[in-house]
Amino acid sequence: MQGASRSARSAPPACESSLTRSSDLARSCIFLELFLRRPVFPGQDEIHQLDVIFKLTGTPSVETWPGLHDLPWYELVKPKDVVESQLRPAFSKCVALTPLLSPSRSTNGD
Repeated sequence: MQGASRSARSAPPACESSLTRSSDLARSCIFLELFLRRPVFPGQDEIHQLDVIFKLTGTPSVETWPGLHDLPWYELVKPKDVVESQLRPAFSKCVALTPLLSPSRSTNGD
């Protein structure tokens, strides 16, 4: 009986990967803010917060976020413009400026 109650409480398989990605992103942002000692996405309010996030990560699409258009309030807060992700260039720049994380500096003296 324990297995039946556990499966009734767990997330549907289609949601698990989405929940995991969201949790991973949240944890990553927290660690990055601790490392940088400043907010990663400094928004003035919820709508501005979304704009700041979209400027770095790019605007979501149905391909990258299935069910996007079914989200509550999506029509009211959807991005006005399509923005390409700037995450990789921003991350590369951050890593290059951080000697400890830079791939050009190895720990074995090479």
